[in-house]
Amino acid sequence: MCYRVFFVLWTLLSICNLSWGDVSAQSFFNTPDVLSVKISPDGKNVASIVNRNDTQHLMLRDVNSNTERSLIDAADFSQGNATIRGADWIDNQHIAIQFSEVKKGIKDLLDTQRYLYLLILELPEKRGDELKILSVRTQGWLIDPLPSQKNTFLYSKSGPYSKIYKLKISELSEHTAKLHKLMKVDGGQFVKANEVASVAGYVTRWFVATNGEPAAALHFVTNGDLLLSRLEKDGGLTTLKRWPQDRENIVEGKNLLPIAMTDNANIFYCLDFSEEEERSVYQVDFSIGEEKLIFEADSFKIIDLILSMEDNRFLGVEVLRDGDIRRIYLDDDSKPREAVAENKENGVLRSVVGRSLDRKKSIIYVESHDQPGRYWLKDNLTGRKTSIGRVNARLPEKLNSRLIDGSVEVEALKIPYLLSLPGNRPKNKKGYSLIVMPHGGPIGVFDNRYFDSVTQYFVASGYAVLRVNFRGSSGYTQELKDAGKGQWGNLMLEDIYQASRKVVSRDDIDGDRVAIFGMSYGGYAATMSAILHPELYRCAVNVAGVSDLSLYLSSSRFNETQKQWFKEHVGDPVLNYDNLQAISPVYLADKLERPLFIMHGDEDAVVDIEHAYRLKLMLEKYEKPFSWHVFSNTNHNFEDLNVRAMMFSKAKDFIGQHIGG
Repeated sequence: MCYRVFFVLWTLLSICNLSWGDVSAQSFFNTPDVLSVKISPDGKNVASIVNRNDTQHLMLRDVNSNTERSLIDAADFSQGNATIRGADWIDNQHIAIQFSEVKKGIKDLLDTQRYLYLLILELPEKRGDELKILSVRTQGWLIDPLPSQKNTFLYSKSGPYSKIYKLKISELSEHTAKLHKLMKVDGGQFVKANEVASVAGYVTRWFVATNGEPAAALHFVTNGDLLLSRLEKDGGLTTLKRWPQDRENIVEGKNLLPIAMTDNANIFYCLDFSEEEERSVYQVDFSIGEEKLIFEADSFKIIDLILSMEDNRFLGVEVLRDGDIRRIYLDDDSKPREAVAENKENGVLRSVVGRSLDRKKSIIYVESHDQPGRYWLKDNLTGRKTSIGRVNARLPEKLNSRLIDGSVEVEALKIPYLLSLPGNRPKNKKGYSLIVMPHGGPIGVFDNRYFDSVTQYFVASGYAVLRVNFRGSSGYTQELKDAGKGQWGNLMLEDIYQASRKVVSRDDIDGDRVAIFGMSYGGYAATMSAILHPELYRCAVNVAGVSDLSLYLSSSRFNETQKQWFKEHVGDPVLNYDNLQAISPVYLADKLERPLFIMHGDEDAVVDIEHAYRLKLMLEKYEKPFSWHVFSNTNHNFEDLNVRAMMFSKAKDFIGQHIGG
């Protein structure tokens, strides 16, 4: 009994320790423990991709016994050069694993060379038998696992004529087997008899209907144009859309390219490649030219979509985040984020991300503002749930924090904000110290109600954290997003200031201890806010922030479409030079009164490190208080997790020095 009491007290103290004092940044900024979960067609097994001991494993869980074992270690096959891109059940006995080389800055979803090879794992029929590993040696990629058809899957080869073949697993060789002269590669299956679709030109993406039949293709033709073609039953093609070879240099607004197909061969899910980074998903009916926005990622680049295998329903997205591919799911009702943003269930997301063919078992993903994502196996007949794994097992299952959803009116516009508070009482009688944290972007990005590692890191350190969805933010209303046009250094900053003023009027917030921290545009906003409102913000942290608007807008990395967008939404670097100078921190350095910490990566290709050096030079000229750190071999997003953890630790230490904890 005494031991049990001690254990409970120790657990409570551990939770309290995570809320106050020296909180490890490594616990919050690390590689996800569970990357994806897939249930077998019969619902008897669950396959998960997990990170363990600095490498990826494919784990298999027996649903009946709830026992788990490792099937494969990625390092055994890739020597550390590749990761498991995805795993799919082909049938109840076979799992297909796609390997992909993850490079810095994946720029184009049309790059089909990311798959290195395809392995097929054949589960032993009897306990004690060895796992058999087969492989497809012909270069190409898995198109559809055809889970309802035993022993078969669709595989594609691209070239001057791109083809899809229906292959049989039973004809493949083991991965390590050496072929002798009488053996044919992959069982000689790449022949006309197994061909199910063919298109002239290099296909970058095939689209398959839910019945397993190829329905459309996105392909290049000889003149360099890109075509979206519907495959007809008689073998012919119908062109739904043509993009000219020089499409990137055409100033025409959105550049919507199809990434996945709905259950209708005319209607596709598309990304907007005219965006600085692809964050918006559109549903486009190419037969009539109708489009509608259905999803906006909060702040990370989308690299692929997640669809239901039953009806191609949109479930979520894969994003490039912190150097890893991560999954973001929609709420269970599949509403877009704009609608989910009005959900008042205190930041809880639930999504069905997989089902057995008989629908008796489901994989559920749950996430909330104070709980990192978690996967559950649910028995739909009994309602019983079994935990499959957590996205971040280094943190408690539930963090000690509270979320308050508020708003403030600025210039007759409702500005929403999210205030996160520690669950414990403030150490200071006046209330919590506050960190205001404007997001990056700034237009088309937003802060959501779900788990945010940066927010929770600061909250666990005893700070209140304010995130303002200022005008220009997406995720709420079109009016709010449109209101950001031309307000980069004006009303966007006013929104942040007015929300800050409203929050510091609370009894549990100490208005004398307020800091502002941000990355990218947030770094810009932090610096400008400290310059404009020193009576409120006692210090500021600028990470990879823009310091000279004209320099930023003149960057050679923007194409013509992007340059035109910036001219309309921010300003013309030539015609509006004086106005841009008036809202650039580098030209206002003499007005800075509060301590500023500048951090930047030396390989930042989004906001060149020249911005940091220019600001540093001007601060030195006027003898202003500032701290400085350049991270070597580091890009704009601080993708190296060790560097990212170090950066946030330095930011927290700096803030603690100036406003306390």
